[in-house]
Amino acid sequence: MIHRATMKRHITSSSRLCMCVLFMVLLSETITNALVKLPANKTIPAIIVFGDSIVDAGNNDDITTTLARCNYPPYGIDFDGGIPTGRFSNGKVPTDFIAEELGIKLSVPAYRDPALKPEDLLTGVTFASGGAGYVPFTSQLSGGISLSQQLKLFEEYIEKLNEMVGEERTKFIIQNSLFMVICGSNDIANTYFALPSVQRQYNVDSFTTLMADKAQSFAQKLHEYGARRIQVFGVPPLGCVPSQRTVAGGPTRSCVGRFNDATKLYNAKLSANLDSLSRNLRENTLIYIDIYDSLLEIILDPQQYGFQVVDRGCCGTGLIEVAVLCNNFTADICPNRHDYVFWDSFHPTEKTYKIMTGKYFERRNKTCFQQRATTKRHNIVHRINNFSSSPSPSSWRQFPFFLFLVLLFEMTTQALFNVHTNKTTSEMIMFGDSLVDAYYKEIIFRWRENTNNWRKWLGQRGQETVGSSNALTNTCFGLHSVQRQYDVASFNTHMAEKI
Repeated sequence: MIHRATMKRHITSSSRLCMCVLFMVLLSETITNALVKLPANKTIPAIIVFGDSIVDAGNNDDITTTLARCNYPPYGIDFDGGIPTGRFSNGKVPTDFIAEELGIKLSVPAYRDPALKPEDLLTGVTFASGGAGYVPFTSQLSGGISLSQQLKLFEEYIEKLNEMVGEERTKFIIQNSLFMVICGSNDIANTYFALPSVQRQYNVDSFTTLMADKAQSFAQKLHEYGARRIQVFGVPPLGCVPSQRTVAGGPTRSCVGRFNDATKLYNAKLSANLDSLSRNLRENTLIYIDIYDSLLEIILDPQQYGFQVVDRGCCGTGLIEVAVLCNNFTADICPNRHDYVFWDSFHPTEKTYKIMTGKYFERRNKTCFQQRATTKRHNIVHRINNFSSSPSPSSWRQFPFFLFLVLLFEMTTQALFNVHTNKTTSEMIMFGDSLVDAYYKEIIFRWRENTNNWRKWLGQRGQETVGSSNALTNTCFGLHSVQRQYDVASFNTHMAEKI
């Protein structure tokens, strides 16, 4: 009779565990499907852009005091209708492709375009200006619209929105729009390395720090205006741009190492600054976007992307022509623009921008997955910590359920995200139970015991032992004879000593 009762309790316990496992598998499947099958864009009402010539769509067209204009042929030869709009390319620029891919509009117009329609304001504009930089002197040097002036135009834009749709709708648009900042190339190429006086005042380290601090400050100002989805782009490999090869690449016009080194240093500081700002503001949608590797991959292996020429622009000789020097009177254009990575001596072709935009979306989707996984994981850990801080018999019986949730979710998300190989560890050797049997996944987990509290630790890579789940589930909680011999604290100590 006692044996039957014991068996019944054991079967009931096992059944509960099986139900927990089944529930977690189904829950994990639901979570994974939700991550993979992203819905069509319905939540980004507009794209709002700040920066320099990479994303200028014509804001400099009527500024006669700057040479950073391109509202004349052959610029825009492949744009809609072959009309030069002020974009520094033969066709579309990156933000045009991004807006189209997101389903917002086919292209992002310049805010200062005289032909701008009121309804265009609702779906976003670009305030970017050719020649602009984070360092104020850069914009003064070029005669373009500085970032501080771009913010003034943005304030004007907000007022117009208020008049059109009211304050509540305007607030919604600002909070949910995608803000993109692409700047910094002119600071490094045209201010620091072009002016000996600046080099006497700053070294590379201090100048890139100044740039990164200015970029962080600009992102914070956007946040103060109500922006919540902010992406700040790094700088491309300037040392491999045709004009910089011509100026500083020597007789062979090689990529200029010190230019690229300065660019990488700035990008690293920018990324760190944005991470810090994101933590301080508690906003996980303020992120750094790398474009250095995206363009460098094309330059180093052009044939893979269908290019033939990487060291010259399509316009004129391709060695130095940019802006006013690239015109129909003094510069011919190449017969096959699709063979060229660069349109003029400083700006990529539409084809290059389109490829880079594809890379952007690949990395953007991965970042979105990681952010969602982090949020889910934090919620799980929070629940575990809540019940472990004041353990009770019932909460300890629930612990395998939460443990299984954490580990299963980690397994599915790590496999889903295809996390990059850890370059500092040559291999990973694992020992344990069925959780890691025949799986090649980075699931590292260890216990820390402190006054009857369990803490979960994930993310440490290297050689670890995984096997405590069977000890807990099948031994401590599965066998009453063991429970009579040990309480939870002593069993935990026994496990820790064995590990």
